[in-house]
Amino acid sequence: MKEENKEKSKEFMTKAKELFDRGILASKKAFGVAGEAVQDFSDKSVTTIEKKQLEAKVKKQYTLLGEIAAKQLSKKGAAVTTDDEKVCAIMKEIARLNKEIKVRDQALADGKAKAEEKKATSKKCKTAKNVPAKTTAKKSSAKKPAAKTTAAKKTTKK
Repeated sequence: MKEENKEKSKEFMTKAKELFDRGILASKKAFGVAGEAVQDFSDKSVTTIEKKQLEAKVKKQYTLLGEIAAKQLSKKGAAVTTDDEKVCAIMKEIARLNKEIKVRDQALADGKAKAEEKKATSKKCKTAKNVPAKTTAKKSSAKKPAAKTTAAKKTTKK
């Protein structure tokens, strides 16, 4: 009886250990997925903030350009051209900032495309798991006759 209890206890402990191991693996997987999601979110947030800062700088440059243009145009016969050093510098800075904004836009678009691709891939995997496997064996509609037992054979021979 003691050996039977020991055996049942060992079996229970083995099953409990397997259950805990599965739980730990599931937790690690969940934390890994959550960590990736947080990293993606923070990357997108930083890129978005940088883009907004660059856009604010472009607006500031346009404001400076407008001030210069207003001063020049207030004089009789004056014109605003890119030959002016200040205007030329501002135009170059606006072009540089716009290039940086495009880089951030592309990074955000790439991140979005990767997220959509990952989402589509995970959906495919989930649906594949839920679909029952097809069996290759054909089901026969005709019932097979029951095998005769030795007792049944004896009774039929009489």
